[in-house]
Amino acid sequence: MQSPSLPNCPNLSVLFAALALAAVLLIISGASGAQSPATRIAQCRHRFAGKKKRKAERQCVKKARAKQHSKPVAPTESPAPSTPTPAAPTAPGASAQSPTSEPGAGVTTTPTGPTAPVAPTGPSAPESPPPIELIGLGTTVVRGSSVHLPPPAPLTSLSAIELTNATRTGLDFELEDGDLVVSAAAWIEEARVRVTLSGIGCTSSECGRQFVMHVRVSVETAGIFPTLEVSPNGPTSGPAGFGPIAATPSCSEVTPSFDGWSSGSRRVANARETFPVYTPSTLPVGSHQVSFSCAGGEAWRSPGFEIEVTGPPSPIGLESSTVPAGGELTFTSGGSLGAAPCPSLPGVDVNGLTLELNTSGGSILVTRNISMPDGQTTEGLLVPSSAVAGSYSASERCHYSNPAGEGANYEFATARENVIVD
Repeated sequence: MQSPSLPNCPNLSVLFAALALAAVLLIISGASGAQSPATRIAQCRHRFAGKKKRKAERQCVKKARAKQHSKPVAPTESPAPSTPTPAAPTAPGASAQSPTSEPGAGVTTTPTGPTAPVAPTGPSAPESPPPIELIGLGTTVVRGSSVHLPPPAPLTSLSAIELTNATRTGLDFELEDGDLVVSAAAWIEEARVRVTLSGIGCTSSECGRQFVMHVRVSVETAGIFPTLEVSPNGPTSGPAGFGPIAATPSCSEVTPSFDGWSSGSRRVANARETFPVYTPSTLPVGSHQVSFSCAGGEAWRSPGFEIEVTGPPSPIGLESSTVPAGGELTFTSGGSLGAAPCPSLPGVDVNGLTLELNTSGGSILVTRNISMPDGQTTEGLLVPSSAVAGSYSASERCHYSNPAGEGANYEFATARENVIVD
């Protein structure tokens, strides 16, 4: 028995195709939301295609066009993709950055260029060194005159100076060719005036150094003191720190001055006619004039004599700068077999060595005299067990002589309060 076959209807396949297309369009329009009038018109024509319903098709199209004029529908075309802005090149060593959003702003921003590298801060500018402080200086000026003073070591020239403490009228301080000029009016009274000068100068290695200078100025009357002769009784050349024995008129307090600058007096209980001379360790290499004044007994003045500094000083050597009370302070300089023995001076030989420890006020705490040569590499100084804890100053001096009775001394360069007793 054969199953009945469907009648051959050529329009049936067309109808199915139209229905399938309408279904697809319906799905698309449902997925995309609102339909455009053109889409509605196309649906009407496909819906009634192949049918004898032209009137129904025209009515469907008419309604679609009526909706087009009464209520415009926004186009459903997808927006054109935006052209991405090419990322700016990243600077070498910098990391690329993604778009960032500021909290609460609701706007995302994209960097338009590479982040500027952070400028290196570099090391901090070095601090200026502290001012050079010069203490214990003194000079003498005669009323109605001036004295020209070279800059005290380590200064080599002065470019600016200012008086920073009050002084009596009649004393002036000026600069001339890098030197200090101290002038005293003719009417000023005799006096000893302490002044503090500050300014700017040069050393052997740099300029622009600030300094503070404490000076004791003695104002005298011309002719009031006799001028007498002082002569050297020993070598007049050697490294900074050396000095000959000076033969002087009778005096109990002698003040030597180097190029017009005094750095302290030598005082004895009874007047005598010889005094040791020590050139300051800061005195530069070259020729210098050492003059003298006597303030004890029968006062006098002397232009003195010339000396020659041939080299820099030798520093004092200490095994340790800290020592307990009752302990031993070891000196590594001065020993005849050590690395830093007493220096040689022309025409004289070393015959003694003095080790000394002074209080911060300058009083002698303990001293030791040693005959030379000692055949030692180091020498020691016992600190009293009663020594109070604190800062002290150690010093070391070499003594020289010859059969003719000439003599000299040498003092190792040292700093004040270079030892701690704990």
